[in-house]
Amino acid sequence: MKNRLKQLRKQNGISLKKLSQKLNELYGVTISDSQLSYYENGKRSPRNQSVWKYIASFFDVPVGYLLGYKDDLELILIGTDEEQKVFDSRSSPYLQKNLNFLKDIEEVKKIKTDTLIAIEFVENIFSRLSQYGRVKPGSYASEMNHISLALLDFLDDLERVENSLTK
Repeated sequence: MKNRLKQLRKQNGISLKKLSQKLNELYGVTISDSQLSYYENGKRSPRNQSVWKYIASFFDVPVGYLLGYKDDLELILIGTDEEQKVFDSRSSPYLQKNLNFLKDIEEVKKIKTDTLIAIEFVENIFSRLSQYGRVKPGSYASEMNHISLALLDFLDDLERVENSLTK
């Protein structure tokens, strides 16, 4: 799996050992520096795909970017705070990611709960399919992984909306 872990780590001047310590301190996630090395070199992938979410959060990037699925980190923000639209330059003509229509904190919490259930469900399918060998591009296991990562990105966006509504 081609990911940007090494690139992000080097850009931020952080060693594998220090990253391991920080992930434990900040998120309570125990990952050894040798495991991180396997991940960044594509030799292994975490059994629990939500590990990528913690690493992405640490570097303040989307999971899809960390894993190399999204090429553009730079997003163009257009509009006011009330009508902010996010356009991704890869899209044709634009991909709009806008959750600002969610104004009810209780509704956001319900969607978050549903999303967490969906992530667990998809990760269970991924885990069962991947136990039969290496996950190959285009396989159902690979597709489940992509769905899981998209759901993790969606969860991050929901958490941002939730935080903005609680301020």
